[in-house]
Amino acid sequence: MADDDNKTKIAISTVAKINPQQLIENKDHWSEYIKIGKFITESGIKLKLSSIVIARAATIYHQFYFLCDISQFDHYLVAVTCLYLAAKVEDSPRRARDVITTSYKVLHRDKPILKVDDFYWQLRDSVVKFELFMLRMLKFDVSSELPHKYLLHYLKSLQDWCGELNWTTSTVNQLCWQLLQDISLLPFILLYPPSVIATAIIYLAVKCNNVDIPNEGSTKSWWNVFTPNLTEVDLQRLCCKFMELYDT
Repeated sequence: MADDDNKTKIAISTVAKINPQQLIENKDHWSEYIKIGKFITESGIKLKLSSIVIARAATIYHQFYFLCDISQFDHYLVAVTCLYLAAKVEDSPRRARDVITTSYKVLHRDKPILKVDDFYWQLRDSVVKFELFMLRMLKFDVSSELPHKYLLHYLKSLQDWCGELNWTTSTVNQLCWQLLQDISLLPFILLYPPSVIATAIIYLAVKCNNVDIPNEGSTKSWWNVFTPNLTEVDLQRLCCKFMELYDT
């Protein structure tokens, strides 16, 4: 997607599988992840795609780079392809032309809208070919479970438990969804089960809002109702990881 003819062509590189945990621990990659994640998010919003589609695109992006040497590809070409593919996966397809022209304008704000000329067709050809290459690399497995449905269910359950009045006076719901959107910029959503991600997000939002979740008559903490084997220490460690995102 860079404004360079050479970068619109796909170079089939040597596959180098990357350890996801090492990728998270090595913060040298974080700034690039966040930059591309913001590009996916802004392009997705301008294409009027839902948060689920945008999260799916980010997840596919993470999946792909767990398998490949990230230095061998144009990151923006990969990101645009992920967005194009994610819209199909989530039954919200967008025309290739709309995805390419919109994302191009996001990337090149000072340039005029992309015309349907030879350069456009080069970009389109690259995206279509890369989509097939990406699907083959991922063995057509692009529908991994996302934390969104767990977060929605858990929030509704806690709201019923705490009482709607007490719950709605806080900003827990809004903060949870914002945290999930931000966390999707990094591969956390692939390193932990989606139920654990959702529980940790709620734990962090509840602590930030000083919301007291009643525990009378139960031998379990509220988070163990959702994720039985999760300890509070585990939650705190994961929340610390989440917060490191905002220090990048």
